[in-house]
Amino acid sequence: MLQFEVGIQTFNPEVQQAISRRQDNAKTCENLAWLVNHSHAHLHTDLIFGLPGETLASFAEGFDRLYALRPHEIQLGLLKRLRGTPIARHSVVHGMTYDAEPPYTVRQTAVVDAPTVERFTRLARYWDLVANSGRFPQTLPVLLAGPSPFNAFLAFADWLWQRTGQTSRLTPEKLLDSLFDYLTGVIGMDKESVRQTLLAEYQASGARANPACLQGLLKDREKPVARLARALAQRQDRHGANSG
Repeated sequence: MLQFEVGIQTFNPEVQQAISRRQDNAKTCENLAWLVNHSHAHLHTDLIFGLPGETLASFAEGFDRLYALRPHEIQLGLLKRLRGTPIARHSVVHGMTYDAEPPYTVRQTAVVDAPTVERFTRLARYWDLVANSGRFPQTLPVLLAGPSPFNAFLAFADWLWQRTGQTSRLTPEKLLDSLFDYLTGVIGMDKESVRQTLLAEYQASGARANPACLQGLLKDREKPVARLARALAQRQDRHGANSG
């Protein structure tokens, strides 16, 4: 498997100029489109939030532009102030503050306050679980439908945080049930259509539990059990398989 790591960081020309990054955006998009359509390479691209002068709105525009090219993965990261890097010279001018401990992650800038940074951090985590995991290839385009895929996912991320208060320990089953509730309860999509799509994706993922929204559709599955008990049983099963 050939994988290309493509560091986009930002599509904002003003931000690129501020950080002395030379990037021909049009040529970058042209090359990415060619790789997607004419090669077998797996494209792992990245965008960085918290760069000097980058607002949430301008980041959303860059995300939408990159997503339209359909790379296999889009990694969303927060800016980190690595020792010895030129980014430190922007701290005062752009009102940038960082965590006091390594890896010195940005906490806020002059155009992005701390709550927005926290909001983005949650979104990035959920993006990994839903999009980069590859578990929801049919559901993801539906979830991102609309004029701005980024803002569509941001709305879902805000809803998921309010619903669960978690960015970790979200099992595939809990995530799948949350997607079902959001698409049917918030977006208003047809329940049976969403259920059948999620059923196909859940079966293709190889997961072996029994999500609430798929009750009666998975044969020979027990009813959902408590998360800790289920995790213990799965761990024991893995050890049993490895001992053979």
